[in-house]
Amino acid sequence: MKKSLLLLIIISSIFLFSCNDSNADSTKLYLSAVDAYSVRDFSKATELLILSKKAGGKQPQIDFLQGKILFFQNQYVLCIQLFNKLIKKYPEFTEARIWLIRTQIVSGKYDEAKQLLDEEIEMNMTDWRVFYLYSLLSKDLNQLDEEIVMLKNAETCLEDASKVFAASALTWSILGIEEKEDEYIQKAKIIGNIEDVNYE
Repeated sequence: MKKSLLLLIIISSIFLFSCNDSNADSTKLYLSAVDAYSVRDFSKATELLILSKKAGGKQPQIDFLQGKILFFQNQYVLCIQLFNKLIKKYPEFTEARIWLIRTQIVSGKYDEAKQLLDEEIEMNMTDWRVFYLYSLLSKDLNQLDEEIVMLKNAETCLEDASKVFAASALTWSILGIEEKEDEYIQKAKIIGNIEDVNYE
């Protein structure tokens, strides 16, 4: 009985370490794929993603990056199929929804893009990217008035984000963590296009 229990423990330990090694390998491969993607080496990035998937990498992350690669390779049909598949399985995947809309606009699927944008605005009114994408759609459709309105909405979202970053900077200042304070001050300056951050 004791020998059987010991054998079971040993087998379980080996399996656990094997899984940990596999996860580490898949993560390393995925990060290498991200690096390749960042320098637009899409062929290498795709190869690394395939290897990461075989090593047990996280499917949503891998498929999402693959979708972005397809976008920049102008393979819009495959790109849309992949993002739709992701969204169906993970409805809360905001980034995938944003990229699906972006792809539809670029590929001229305006009706589908408008439908998704209207749905997105209802549940995601604080994301400037949604309004910016709507402005791009309006521009393509020669709807100047709507384009201006959507750009203004995007600007308002960015101004609100700047205030949030300024408030975060104040919090880190009170806590005495200068590194974090400086980080959020810079974010507020970049988004708000301002030189000085006022804690008000």
